[in-house]
Amino acid sequence: MLRRLLALLPCLVLAVACAKTTTPGPVDSLCTDGTFQCFGNVSAACAADGKSYNVTQCGTDKFCNATTGKCEATVCEKGSSKCAGSDSSNVCNADGSAVTVKTCLASEKCMAGICVSNSCGGTQQKCGWNAVLTCTAKAWGLQNCKADEMCDPATFACKARACDGSTTQCSDDQATVAICSPTGDAWQTQTCSAGQACFDGICHALVNGTTVEDTGSGNTDGDAVSGNDAKDGKTLLELPPKDIQLDAPDLFQCVISEAATAPDGATPMVFSNASAAWLDSLGTLQITGAEGTQKVEIQVAKITEFATGSFTAVGGEAPDSIIGYSDGTGAPGKFQYQAADYTIAIDEFGDVGGRIKGSFSGQLADANGKKVWLLDGKFDIKR
Repeated sequence: MLRRLLALLPCLVLAVACAKTTTPGPVDSLCTDGTFQCFGNVSAACAADGKSYNVTQCGTDKFCNATTGKCEATVCEKGSSKCAGSDSSNVCNADGSAVTVKTCLASEKCMAGICVSNSCGGTQQKCGWNAVLTCTAKAWGLQNCKADEMCDPATFACKARACDGSTTQCSDDQATVAICSPTGDAWQTQTCSAGQACFDGICHALVNGTTVEDTGSGNTDGDAVSGNDAKDGKTLLELPPKDIQLDAPDLFQCVISEAATAPDGATPMVFSNASAAWLDSLGTLQITGAEGTQKVEIQVAKITEFATGSFTAVGGEAPDSIIGYSDGTGAPGKFQYQAADYTIAIDEFGDVGGRIKGSFSGQLADANGKKVWLLDGKFDIKR
């Protein structure tokens, strides 16, 4: 009997050990000075004392590289699907770091980033990339959503985005992280592990004797933690900001018309890829919008940095200004339509990190004299 009990003893000890659970306590350090790591789409730089992180939200146009731990520019719009010609689509992964090509079937064509049948029947509806596709008279019709909207697959209607893609913030009780999906359609929650809490949008362990200052902007209900709030004799971290102020989405849109006056109810095309850059050596402000294979580029030159005002084809203040348009049928990188007459208004010309705002319109023509009009153009883009 004694021999049998001795044989069973290791199993009994193992069972007791497995049944016992402990919650990790505060740690003495989080990381090594000078190192970086990713928490989803947040880059965390280790502070000099190793007891806290300096966090950077990579935002919508950057992703956190797991190898370097730092924010890097995306190569495509996160989660997007955009036509590359009429028979294929460029599909961007969730973090915007890579593109894969999806080829449509012979019986299909690409519209608004998705493959659809060449002809349709009934009253079918589909969601494309930031657009609603509706079958009417056996043909697909397209309604582009606004810059801050997306197609709702439940109702097949444009709806406002729930949040700014790939951003994070902490819950009131610091127990969970709220994470916005890459495309901004919904908030998702993630519970912090045992022994962790949420600070500045990421879950990490509590650290002995550390107090973190409120580094966020905007509103916060957090107050500094007093000694009475200490747990097990350890100083807790301060409640981080709940409201994270993010940049407004970039806007670049215009009505593309075959006549000098847009038809009633014309819907402007919204270019989801927009950029604004100051080319100092050329004295040129370059503003670009791209959607699928279509692209519009505005160049205002020669001007001084931060200059605002109205620039026209006959004005002496900007003789080198141009508007170019490519409908996707010409050579890649070429604008087959060039403006013969135009008006460009720069209302705001901010510094790096500021906004470039204004409007434009123009009559353009290709080498054969075919005309197209860009009407009611607007742009509001972070430089």
